[in-house]
Amino acid sequence: MGDDEQEAGRWLPPSSDDSGSIPPPGAPQQGEAKWGAPAPPPAPGPAPGQPAFYPAQQTGTESYGSATTALVCGILGVIICPLILSIVAIVKGNSARKVIDNSGGRYNNRGSATAGIVLGWVGIAVFTVGVIYGVSQAGTPDNDGNGVPDGLDNKVIVPLLGLARVASVGLSAFS
Repeated sequence: MGDDEQEAGRWLPPSSDDSGSIPPPGAPQQGEAKWGAPAPPPAPGPAPGQPAFYPAQQTGTESYGSATTALVCGILGVIICPLILSIVAIVKGNSARKVIDNSGGRYNNRGSATAGIVLGWVGIAVFTVGVIYGVSQAGTPDNDGNGVPDGLDNKVIVPLLGLARVASVGLSAFS
Protein backbone atom coordinates (compact mmCIF):
# COMPACT_ATOMS: atom_id res chain seq x y z
CA MET A 1 0.00 0.00 0.00
CA GLY A 2 1.10 3.48 -0.71
CA ASP A 3 1.62 6.39 1.60
CA ASP A 4 -1.61 8.01 0.36
CA GLU A 5 -3.70 4.99 1.46
CA GLN A 6 -2.15 4.32 4.86
CA GLU A 7 -0.41 6.62 7.26
CA ALA A 8 0.96 5.16 10.51
CA GLY A 9 -1.54 2.24 10.53
CA ARG A 10 -4.59 4.43 9.94
CA TRP A 11 -6.89 4.11 6.99
CA LEU A 12 -7.35 7.21 4.91
CA PRO A 13 -10.04 7.82 2.31
CA PRO A 14 -8.88 7.58 -1.30
CA SER A 15 -7.32 10.72 -2.66
CA SER A 16 -9.14 12.86 -5.18
CA ASP A 17 -7.02 11.53 -8.07
CA ASP A 18 -8.41 7.94 -7.78
CA SER A 19 -12.05 9.00 -7.48
CA GLY A 20 -12.59 8.44 -11.20
CA SER A 21 -10.97 5.02 -11.32
CA ILE A 22 -13.03 1.83 -11.20
CA PRO A 23 -11.86 -0.57 -8.49
CA PRO A 24 -10.97 -4.12 -9.53
CA PRO A 25 -13.51 -6.91 -8.81
CA GLY A 26 -13.52 -7.89 -5.13
CA ALA A 27 -12.02 -4.57 -4.09
CA PRO A 28 -13.84 -2.61 -1.41
CA GLN A 29 -16.29 0.01 -2.69
CA GLN A 30 -16.20 3.63 -1.66
CA GLY A 31 -16.94 3.97 2.04
CA GLU A 32 -15.69 0.43 2.79
CA ALA A 33 -12.39 -0.41 4.44
CA LYS A 34 -9.36 -0.99 2.20
CA TRP A 35 -7.56 -4.33 2.09
CA GLY A 36 -5.59 -5.02 5.21
CA ALA A 37 -7.38 -2.35 7.19
CA PRO A 38 -8.47 -3.35 10.69
CA ALA A 39 -12.12 -4.33 11.17
CA PRO A 40 -14.38 -1.73 12.70
CA PRO A 41 -14.94 -2.01 16.44
CA PRO A 42 -18.00 -3.98 17.65
CA ALA A 43 -21.22 -2.12 18.41
CA PRO A 44 -21.34 -0.75 21.95
CA GLY A 45 -23.61 -2.36 24.56
CA PRO A 46 -26.51 -0.58 26.23
CA ALA A 47 -25.87 2.71 27.94
CA PRO A 48 -25.28 2.53 31.69
CA GLY A 49 -28.58 2.32 33.51
CA GLN A 50 -30.44 1.10 30.42
CA PRO A 51 -31.76 -2.48 30.19
CA ALA A 52 -30.08 -4.78 27.71
CA PHE A 53 -32.07 -5.84 24.65
CA TYR A 54 -33.41 -9.36 24.84
CA PRO A 55 -35.26 -10.97 21.97
CA ALA A 56 -38.89 -11.89 22.62
CA GLN A 57 -39.26 -15.14 24.46
CA GLN A 58 -40.92 -17.88 22.51
CA THR A 59 -44.17 -18.96 24.10
CA GLY A 60 -45.67 -22.41 23.96
CA THR A 61 -47.23 -23.56 20.76
CA GLU A 62 -49.72 -26.06 22.17
CA SER A 63 -53.06 -25.48 23.80
CA TYR A 64 -53.95 -27.49 26.86
CA GLY A 65 -57.34 -29.13 26.34
CA SER A 66 -58.56 -28.80 29.92
CA ALA A 67 -58.12 -25.02 29.74
CA THR A 68 -60.36 -24.88 26.68
CA THR A 69 -62.84 -27.20 28.41
CA ALA A 70 -62.90 -24.86 31.42
CA LEU A 71 -63.64 -21.89 29.18
CA VAL A 72 -66.46 -23.66 27.34
CA CYS A 73 -67.99 -24.95 30.60
CA GLY A 74 -67.73 -21.45 32.07
CA ILE A 75 -69.59 -19.90 29.13
CA LEU A 76 -72.27 -22.59 29.12
CA GLY A 77 -72.49 -22.42 32.91
CA VAL A 78 -73.46 -18.76 32.80
CA ILE A 79 -75.99 -19.31 30.00
CA ILE A 80 -77.53 -22.76 30.41
CA CYS A 81 -76.73 -24.76 33.55
CA PRO A 82 -75.10 -22.57 36.18
CA LEU A 83 -74.67 -24.99 39.04
CA ILE A 84 -73.11 -28.04 37.38
CA LEU A 85 -71.13 -26.51 34.51
CA SER A 86 -69.83 -23.63 36.62
CA ILE A 87 -68.38 -26.03 39.17
CA VAL A 88 -66.81 -28.08 36.36
CA ALA A 89 -65.32 -24.86 34.91
CA ILE A 90 -63.75 -23.89 38.24
CA VAL A 91 -62.28 -27.34 38.91
CA LYS A 92 -60.99 -27.82 35.35
CA GLY A 93 -59.66 -24.25 35.20
CA ASN A 94 -57.66 -24.56 38.41
CA SER A 95 -56.28 -27.93 37.36
CA ALA A 96 -55.34 -26.60 33.91
CA ARG A 97 -53.58 -23.54 35.34
CA LYS A 98 -51.40 -25.75 37.54
CA VAL A 99 -50.45 -27.96 34.59
CA ILE A 100 -49.77 -24.95 32.32
CA ASP A 101 -47.65 -23.25 35.00
CA ASN A 102 -45.59 -26.42 35.47
CA SER A 103 -45.24 -27.15 31.73
CA GLY A 104 -42.17 -24.95 31.30
CA GLY A 105 -43.75 -22.88 28.52
CA ARG A 106 -45.08 -25.81 26.50
CA TYR A 107 -48.71 -24.66 26.74
CA ASN A 108 -49.85 -21.17 25.87
CA ASN A 109 -53.52 -20.88 26.90
CA ARG A 110 -53.40 -20.02 30.58
CA GLY A 111 -55.82 -17.18 29.86
CA SER A 112 -58.50 -19.64 28.76
CA ALA A 113 -58.21 -21.47 32.06
CA THR A 114 -58.43 -18.20 33.99
CA ALA A 115 -61.46 -17.08 31.97
CA GLY A 116 -63.13 -20.42 32.68
CA ILE A 117 -62.55 -19.96 36.42
CA VAL A 118 -63.95 -16.41 36.37
CA LEU A 119 -66.99 -17.44 34.33
CA GLY A 120 -67.52 -20.38 36.68
CA TRP A 121 -67.72 -18.03 39.64
CA VAL A 122 -70.04 -15.73 37.68
CA GLY A 123 -72.28 -18.73 36.93
CA ILE A 124 -72.39 -19.67 40.60
CA ALA A 125 -73.28 -16.06 41.47
CA VAL A 126 -76.08 -16.09 38.86
CA PHE A 127 -77.38 -19.37 40.29
CA THR A 128 -77.23 -18.04 43.85
CA VAL A 129 -79.05 -14.82 42.94
CA GLY A 130 -81.67 -16.86 41.08
CA VAL A 131 -82.25 -19.16 44.04
CA ILE A 132 -82.49 -16.22 46.46
CA TYR A 133 -84.93 -14.44 44.16
CA GLY A 134 -87.00 -17.60 43.67
CA VAL A 135 -87.19 -18.26 47.41
CA SER A 136 -88.13 -14.64 48.10
CA GLN A 137 -90.98 -14.86 45.57
CA ALA A 138 -92.25 -18.23 46.79
CA GLY A 139 -94.79 -16.65 49.13
CA THR A 140 -96.21 -14.43 46.40
CA PRO A 141 -99.88 -15.23 45.69
CA ASP A 142 -101.04 -16.80 42.42
CA ASN A 143 -103.84 -14.46 41.39
CA ASP A 144 -104.16 -15.63 37.79
CA GLY A 145 -104.50 -19.34 38.68
CA ASN A 146 -101.71 -20.71 36.46
CA GLY A 147 -99.84 -22.44 39.29
CA VAL A 148 -96.89 -20.06 39.21
CA PRO A 149 -96.54 -17.23 41.76
CA ASP A 150 -97.24 -13.92 40.06
CA GLY A 151 -93.81 -12.52 40.94
CA LEU A 152 -92.13 -15.28 38.91
CA ASP A 153 -94.43 -15.29 35.87
CA ASN A 154 -92.94 -12.67 33.63
CA LYS A 155 -89.57 -12.27 35.29
CA VAL A 156 -88.30 -15.85 35.50
CA ILE A 157 -90.57 -18.50 33.98
CA VAL A 158 -91.34 -16.82 30.65
CA PRO A 159 -87.66 -16.11 29.81
CA LEU A 160 -86.72 -19.67 30.80
CA LEU A 161 -89.47 -21.10 28.58
CA GLY A 162 -88.25 -18.91 25.74
CA LEU A 163 -84.69 -20.13 26.24
CA ALA A 164 -85.88 -23.75 26.32
CA ARG A 165 -87.80 -23.16 23.07
CA VAL A 166 -84.73 -21.68 21.37
CA ALA A 167 -82.59 -24.59 22.58
CA SER A 168 -85.09 -27.19 21.34
CA VAL A 169 -85.33 -25.55 17.92
CA GLY A 170 -81.54 -25.34 17.74
CA LEU A 171 -81.10 -29.00 18.73
CA SER A 172 -83.74 -30.20 16.28
CA ALA A 173 -81.71 -28.68 13.45
CA PHE A 174 -78.95 -31.23 14.15
CA SER A 175 -81.21 -34.31 14.01
